[in-house]
Amino acid sequence: MDFTVIRGSSIEEQIKSIDRFLGHAKRRLHKTVVMGISPIPISGFCSVEQDGTFFRYMSPVAGKTRDARIFVAGQVKRGVTVTLTLFKVDGTQRRVTFPLTVGQSKTEADWDVAAGDRVKARIDNWDAMQQIVEEKAKTIISEIWIALTLFPDKTDCRFEKEAIEDEGLSE
Repeated sequence: MDFTVIRGSSIEEQIKSIDRFLGHAKRRLHKTVVMGISPIPISGFCSVEQDGTFFRYMSPVAGKTRDARIFVAGQVKRGVTVTLTLFKVDGTQRRVTFPLTVGQSKTEADWDVAAGDRVKARIDNWDAMQQIVEEKAKTIISEIWIALTLFPDKTDCRFEKEAIEDEGLSE
């Protein structure tokens, strides 16, 4: 099968042939596009409280979290852990505990989240660590940062339909 876009013996016939082809192609194109809303980055920097809590957050929408990243500047002895706790609006809790290290670390926090659920991050045994006198065994944290990614449910997202601009093809 020979498929030729340009047909005609004269320049005028060939231009009309191309115009007709582009008109058919234009009608077959989608006229709109649906745009989804990107995930919500959740990030925070707080000072460490007496009980080791350094981050609190309440979710404004339902969705799903995937992972958590923590950045620590300072000096951390081995065996120090961080616990992320999800306090659900129905009263249940989910937890993930992982070792705290200097620099950036990542852990899975694959949680279903409802609007109003709360997340708390704390350094475990913070009060016991503060009582260590020996400087080389002490944990000294100058900064601690945390980031989570929340993917909102479709019910809490806004999808917008946008018309595609005409590229100047004739009808």
